[in-house]
Amino acid sequence: MENTTLPDVIFSMLVHLAVANLSTKRHHDCETTLRLRKFVEAVLDYTKAPLVDIIGHSMGVTLARKIIQGGKINENERTYCDLGEALNNRVLVFLAISGANYGLCFCSSPASIKYPTCNHYTGFWSGDATVMKKNSAGNTICTIHNTANGTTQRPVYSEYLMELNKKGAPKEAAFLFSVWSLDDDLISNDDYVYGKPTSHVPHSDGSLVYTTIGHMATKDETASDQFWIISKQKLP
Repeated sequence: MENTTLPDVIFSMLVHLAVANLSTKRHHDCETTLRLRKFVEAVLDYTKAPLVDIIGHSMGVTLARKIIQGGKINENERTYCDLGEALNNRVLVFLAISGANYGLCFCSSPASIKYPTCNHYTGFWSGDATVMKKNSAGNTICTIHNTANGTTQRPVYSEYLMELNKKGAPKEAAFLFSVWSLDDDLISNDDYVYGKPTSHVPHSDGSLVYTTIGHMATKDETASDQFWIISKQKLP
């Protein structure tokens, strides 16, 4: 399947907080995910389009993945919401740029638990580390992962992220691509969290990796590559 044209109408929604000291308060809460889910449903209903393309950047990746996958979100032990059935059969291309699908190393430090964005339910908690150290740039590296029970079980991290990545979770689109940079100043550590690139979405049909651009630049300075991927359904 190949489509060389773009749709006549592009809808967008900005969920990024530009104020740095407020960004630590953001997480995948029910209010935000339900609102964005309704937005996507409204676009589908208004346009009558059988398929849409979705581009997510940073937290927009993990929000979009849940919006597409549907299902429940547990905000805590007593509060939850249900987004409904999966919409993956309505998405042609999903382009995931610089998302923290396995969490952030920053959120492994004991001090990070005070930040909502690092909470264990709907945050970017990447699990508890047995070894934390700094690299030459001063960034925190999570190198050895505590497991649920000794060393025999898989690592435990954010419940929200584990649900997204679990075996059997639906592929988000007919064509799924992951994009990130090894020089990401937010994710750091060459994008690795406990030995795997956190920006790689399971079931991706391909990955595009930059080497010298920062976190925001992976969105702002890659328009031509984004255009190619969306219009051609393949990597440039």
